[in-house]
Amino acid sequence: MSVKGILILNTGSPESDQPKDVGQFIGDMLSDGKVLDLPAPFRQILARWIIAPRRRSESAHHYQLIWDYDNQSSPLVYHAKNLSCKLEGKSRVAVEYAFRYGHPNAADAISKLERRLPGMTELVGMHLFPHFAQSSYQTAVDEALKCYRETPKPYSIRVIKPYYNHPEFIRALSLQVKPFVEKPYDKLLFSYHSLPLSHLKREEARGKEFDYVFQTEETLRLVSEYLGLDKAKNTIAYSSAIAKNWKEPFLDDVIEQMPSKGDKNIVVACAGFPADNLESLFDIGVQATEIFKQKGGENLSFVPGLNSEDSWVDAIWNIINDPQA
Repeated sequence: MSVKGILILNTGSPESDQPKDVGQFIGDMLSDGKVLDLPAPFRQILARWIIAPRRRSESAHHYQLIWDYDNQSSPLVYHAKNLSCKLEGKSRVAVEYAFRYGHPNAADAISKLERRLPGMTELVGMHLFPHFAQSSYQTAVDEALKCYRETPKPYSIRVIKPYYNHPEFIRALSLQVKPFVEKPYDKLLFSYHSLPLSHLKREEARGKEFDYVFQTEETLRLVSEYLGLDKAKNTIAYSSAIAKNWKEPFLDDVIEQMPSKGDKNIVVACAGFPADNLESLFDIGVQATEIFKQKGGENLSFVPGLNSEDSWVDAIWNIINDPQA
């Protein structure tokens, strides 16, 4: 009899909204060799002793603007807990979540699944990264596989491939966007996290399975087809760039120019982030909204992440049970 355990993977979050914890999180993330392409000693110095101290106070302020004080956690952590609980209730399968940076990590989550399921025969890694990128999908998956391989296991492991074009993901995302495009709008903007051009060039050369830009564009195309939208109203921007040699067009630049082009009523979705986090709640909900209104925009409708919506829980379970996924 097959006994399955599910491991939900995501990037992670600071332990609190205070500068010390935010700085630790920034340092952990940027010291990852799959995030910064630098030799290890230089990467550690740059991440932990230069970038993190400079950015922690400002980033902490941003986290404080979007922190979930009712649930005493970051939105990303809250949604991870809620999603895991709802998925476990639907599937009757043990579900744990793990973060690449922060707690619980992959080793702790796998150990917990092993204790809960002593007869586990298969572990399924379900990441919350629809599109391939070495700094999100690859690093989280590699860490989970490393933890799995550290000691012999009596069960197998299977990791879901990037699902940017999977019908279940497209359906769930389309249902989330639908209420916002049933009313008149000027533009539908899909915002994705920007990446270094050096990463994108390497990934594009490996084919469509690794081509981040192709995948982001394909997601928008498929959602637009599913909803029967006017493709002339679709656009893409990339957020959170930390240098000029990152993928453009940058979100703030696009948002700033829209009102002068007559696009004063826009819908924005963060299709690369199924769980709301700083990059969606602050970058769009706060910063982009302020820029848009300052430049004469009238209405920016932010589409919430899939988070733990029932349609997303259903989609995850169906993706996990798809032998081609």
